[in-house]
Amino acid sequence: MSGSLKSGLLFGLIGLIIALLPIPFLLWTPSVPYWVVVIVLQIIPIMLMFGPLALILGALAGFFGARWNSPSTMQRGILASAFAGAAVFVGVLSFFGTIVAFLQTTPDIREAYVQLISDAFAQQGGNAEGFAESLPALLLGVGVCTGIFNLVIAIAAGTFFGWLGSRLRKQGS
Repeated sequence: MSGSLKSGLLFGLIGLIIALLPIPFLLWTPSVPYWVVVIVLQIIPIMLMFGPLALILGALAGFFGARWNSPSTMQRGILASAFAGAAVFVGVLSFFGTIVAFLQTTPDIREAYVQLISDAFAQQGGNAEGFAESLPALLLGVGVCTGIFNLVIAIAAGTFFGWLGSRLRKQGS
């Protein structure tokens, strides 16, 4: 197995596990209203967590992917970071898919979420009619966009650190 494949799979597996870690917390029932926990305390910070996760894992995969290959080239780092970014992409899609499934199976939480968004639209003078029907597609769309953005971040970081890793290896040889 080549070094880029090992590096990409290793850091991709780490990224997939970290991306899936918050899912059990969706089932937590605290004393505060549940929609506050789901929306404010979990979904938004977790979405913000995926970007730095993809950046760090893409950089590590790119660096070690370039270092662990016998002909050390930047392209091997890019390949490794693409594997890591793809795994984070799958983790992001799994996370948002779980949120959609959770909202579909828990009608009271879904209604609270839709009511919160409807109130926000009403305060701005808008109309949120039909929002409840488009909520699953909207969440999955946000998940796909977040995943693609994180994949690009991972590949960009892997490109730079793959170049750095191959350059340091050539200087050390």
